[in-house]
Amino acid sequence: MRSPAVAQLLEDPRTVAVDIDGLPGFVAGSGPVLAVLTGAPGRRPQSEDLAVVVREFLRDPQSRLRVAVVEGAWNAEAKERWGVRIEPSLLIARDGAVLEIIPGIRDWAVYADRIGRLVERAA
Repeated sequence: MRSPAVAQLLEDPRTVAVDIDGLPGFVAGSGPVLAVLTGAPGRRPQSEDLAVVVREFLRDPQSRLRVAVVEGAWNAEAKERWGVRIEPSLLIARDGAVLEIIPGIRDWAVYADRIGRLVERAA
């Protein structure tokens, strides 16, 4: 079952739900990308917090950010391939290249710095 904050994030037209297999195609697109890696539904309450953080960066209607929500538990192979160690995590990419994965929940300043730089480079 989808959490309320994740459901609200998915209401934004710049946000799509993808599964693990759909993540490569989404990241391969152009421009700045965030992927919210939620983990197993109901087992990762921090996913709610991460969805709220990402929603804040979508408040600007001119933002070029594209966001994917990747729901579901990650198997060992997918974790290895993407370098994911903790669920939830935030994947940051631009023009098809993964720049960073922020594991777990961090202080607001970490997100403001990393996503701020991503958006500035895309402008």
